[in-house]
Amino acid sequence: EGKAVKKVEGVPVSEEDREELLRSHNAEMAKTTDVVEIVPSVDIDDIAVGTENLNVGEKPGKDQKTDSLSGPRNILGAIDTNVVGAKPRQRQNSGTGRRVQSVVREVTARVKESLSKEGVEETVAVPSTGRTGGEERQPSAISIESNADVLVERGDEDARPGLGVKRIAQQKPHVPASGVPLEQTAESVPPECAPSGRKRFPPRSAKKTVEEKRNEIIIDHVQPLLRLCSDSSKRFGPTSFESYAASREKEFKITKIAEASYGEVYRLSLKKPRSGLSSSDEWVIKFIPLQVPPALFKHIQNPRARRKARETSASMSAVADVTSEVKVLDRMTNVPGFTNFRDIEVVRGRPAKAFVTAWQDFNTAQRAAGRSESVLADPGLESSYDDDQLWAAIEMQDAGEDLERFKVENVFQSWDIFWGVALALAKAEKYARFEHRDLHLGNICVRGTKNSGRVSEMSSPANRNLNFTPIETTIIDYTLSRADLEETVQSEDGGSRARVAYSDLDKDRALFEGDGEIEYQYEIYRHMESAMHFSDPLRTLDDRKKENREAARKNRSAAHRSGKTWQGFHPQTNLVWLHFVLHKLREQYDAPSEPSEESEDPVVRKAWDLEQALRRMSEKLSPESLHKCGMDSAGQLAELALREQWLTWEDILGSEPQNAGNPGDACG
Repeated sequence: EGKAVKKVEGVPVSEEDREELLRSHNAEMAKTTDVVEIVPSVDIDDIAVGTENLNVGEKPGKDQKTDSLSGPRNILGAIDTNVVGAKPRQRQNSGTGRRVQSVVREVTARVKESLSKEGVEETVAVPSTGRTGGEERQPSAISIESNADVLVERGDEDARPGLGVKRIAQQKPHVPASGVPLEQTAESVPPECAPSGRKRFPPRSAKKTVEEKRNEIIIDHVQPLLRLCSDSSKRFGPTSFESYAASREKEFKITKIAEASYGEVYRLSLKKPRSGLSSSDEWVIKFIPLQVPPALFKHIQNPRARRKARETSASMSAVADVTSEVKVLDRMTNVPGFTNFRDIEVVRGRPAKAFVTAWQDFNTAQRAAGRSESVLADPGLESSYDDDQLWAAIEMQDAGEDLERFKVENVFQSWDIFWGVALALAKAEKYARFEHRDLHLGNICVRGTKNSGRVSEMSSPANRNLNFTPIETTIIDYTLSRADLEETVQSEDGGSRARVAYSDLDKDRALFEGDGEIEYQYEIYRHMESAMHFSDPLRTLDDRKKENREAARKNRSAAHRSGKTWQGFHPQTNLVWLHFVLHKLREQYDAPSEPSEESEDPVVRKAWDLEQALRRMSEKLSPESLHKCGMDSAGQLAELALREQWLTWEDILGSEPQNAGNPGDACG
């Protein structure tokens, strides 16, 4: 104790001195109860030893202390725990040796972590004792340069096989007088390698419970939607369905009004008049069930149950798709004729009782009206959804009833509805390069329909071009839509471009495989795809019919070469859907008769004029004519209305979307 062992630079320690040093050190280590302890009384400037006495061939006994591991590891530990990083020489086919090496490496990492907290930068390199490049590498001897702070690796040919450690310190490490037991930094050393009497330290943090891990997975899964919540308190995680319902059913009556494969829509209407609230404050909630986080499937032990859960989840909406839809909703809320988006909230759990009751009432009403019952799972059944079911609750202003439930009675209603939709699309094209891509009658809502068919009371019909009725139209449901967002991303040429929200319809080929003879709407999807690729709705890509297969094969090859995708802007698709809307409107009412020359009734004459204009428009919008006439956007349709004097600039401009730029350019 207190003995200083030195050497002259370049002169190795003699064999006798080395053996004396080892005997002295081992005697001191036998007195300790710790793995390695700092001995502050040892003041050594320079030391060089080999490792021929290192013994790792025997498995430590239960009560055996690590002083059996004689050699540089213990010597270095006695001098300074900051230098512990030595890796014992590996013996061939020695399992115990490999375990000891693993322990030492882990201990080294812990010590390095401790050093970094004390503000000491270091680099520890443990050389391999195996073969490198096909040759046996001889590790260097340890040496400490006199009056230096650097422990370096020597490549001395005379050095005996041993340990090589490289350490670079900016300052001399502080060694506390009491010493620091090494086990405080080695909490995960396997029990079989730990000496008797060793204290085991608890882990740094308690293990997360299964429920906590599950919650983390779920929150991470829906994070893109949580970021879109306008209420910052809702961004930390999903709201329970019970809490979501409780905050709304006090003031509002909940009624289910519609459904589709993606989910269902509920209307919230005031239970009784309340100061500060009106019917315009009533809104609808679109509930979309979300796919389960894939990481949760591994917790289902039964293979059959796991497979069924995957299939059920696959039928629901992906978080990315719903995120895209919500961004489009938010973007288009400034455009007249588009729905007023309120907020998005992520909900978790089984549907609350108020929504279950609304669902059951809807089903009962469907049966009573002779309509088909709900195709969605009964939320009242426990087997329909589990406690972790995730929902996107999209809140929008109530836009009225959809056109599938509204009966068009006359040409005046048809005219106002059609141009309400067409002009909204024209402005949306200019504002955000928007395409709807799914504009069937269920995605067009109307308000102000009460008494809208009483045209006999119309004042000055001859002087009007639009707004013959009080009907207001609103375009809804942007699940398949495409729009430029206000966000920007880097383009391929190094500049910037608008981020695009869109749905890749090529991933859902079933959309283009419906039977057009049963419902004309299914034919429209195929016309839309052809318009996207070729600006020709009739250039078929459908190979289901034998007579079309050769042409479809060639067209598919041409479509692939064109490089056009659903991410691009192809506004002719809006015209394809306007053709469908006009077709459906005109088939609902009896066309007015041509007035006689003697007739002076202005309403009758105006009805005839409007019907003739709709007939001409229907011809120009037909799939057969779109490619020939060269019209490729709703904006160009508005220009046609100006040229034909069907509408005036005042009719077209109406109210412009906020921040839309020059109103005069709204329709291109």
